[in-house]
Amino acid sequence: MKKTFFILAFASVLLRGFSQDPQFSQFYSNYLYLAPSFAGLTEKNRVAFNYRNQWPEIKYGYQTYSASFDKFISKFNSGLGILVFQDVAGSGG
Repeated sequence: MKKTFFILAFASVLLRGFSQDPQFSQFYSNYLYLAPSFAGLTEKNRVAFNYRNQWPEIKYGYQTYSASFDKFISKFNSGLGILVFQDVAGSGG
């Protein structure tokens, strides 16, 4: 009985969750958003800033901001990166 309750509760949460990915016109320039595995792709540090104002004629259109930084770490033959973005939709802020 307990197991059935948790399965039904989990399923109801899944059915209520909706989301939409932010859309960038030049998505290939936003490496870490495209694929986090691109962190440390080159041996140099990389900083990227992206901005998109969708429907600029509308007073409270969609605005998306993104900033990322990644660094190659030779000791581990890998990379480390951080991605921060904000998606503002409508007047809700």
